[in-house]
Amino acid sequence: MARAPVRWSAGARWSALPPNERTLLLTDSVKLLTQQPFPALRISADQRLRAAGPLLGPPPAGAPAERHLAANPALVDELAAALLPVLK
Repeated sequence: MARAPVRWSAGARWSALPPNERTLLLTDSVKLLTQQPFPALRISADQRLRAAGPLLGPPPAGAPAERHLAANPALVDELAAALLPVLK
């Protein structure tokens, strides 16, 4: 997967995306999550989205995201554990 080309699909028709192991939806939309067959990582401060699957919240104010993730390996493990089974 690391060598797979990244394709941005903002504004694209979802029906045109192949539903294979390299299609990963990154979203902060609740409505979009219920309509798509793709594995999804939710990116939002809204903790209610956690019930729908893996959620990446914002870093603390003033902290760079990469430093926040590096300081919280349990969060990275949680995201990986939630996504890996659906990306196999």
